[in-house]
Amino acid sequence: MVAVALLPLAAFAALAAFELDSVSRGTAVAAQGAILQDEQARQQGSVAAAAGLIDERMDQIDADLGQVVAQLRQAIAAAAPAQERNVPPTVVRIVGPSYPYLAILAGVEGSVTLLADVTSAGAVERVRAVSGHELLVDSARRALQRWRFRCTASVDTCQAEIVFTFKLLDEICNKASCDSELEIDLPSSVTIRAKRLPPMVDASLQAYFRNPGQRVR
Repeated sequence: MVAVALLPLAAFAALAAFELDSVSRGTAVAAQGAILQDEQARQQGSVAAAAGLIDERMDQIDADLGQVVAQLRQAIAAAAPAQERNVPPTVVRIVGPSYPYLAILAGVEGSVTLLADVTSAGAVERVRAVSGHELLVDSARRALQRWRFRCTASVDTCQAEIVFTFKLLDEICNKASCDSELEIDLPSSVTIRAKRLPPMVDASLQAYFRNPGQRVR
């Protein structure tokens, strides 16, 4: 009787243990699933946050690049007029100077550098002497005042620097007057050549005309 009574109780205990083990396994699986879901959610959140930071950084880089491009455009726009002002104007008409008689007589040679202010119409408004012998400057100035230029399209007024070089040939002019020879090297150089005159003044006076600052002895 005891054995018959205990048999169902042992089977019940085994069945209960099996069910408890099944419940424990299910709980563990559910817990692992929950942990995995939480980890996946955390990783997805981290990825989304990283993607958001990357997007914000890219937006900032785009904004910075936009500012740099705008500044470069402003710098280029500001530099363009200055560059165009430095471009020499185009020469439209040239009037050659004659070699001054007194300069030929005194044997004076040399270069004259003139700076011309040019209007929007191309006329020479003012001429300033940068360097040159006083016996040569006036002839070059009068000629340059009759020149015509064309400034660049975006500049209303401009300046032109012209160098006139006066040279005496080794030949002697035996006539009442001899014409000057011109050599033009555009855009800014003109050479004037003339034959020498027979000596008509004392050598000391010729030296004075060549160097007015020196005293004649």
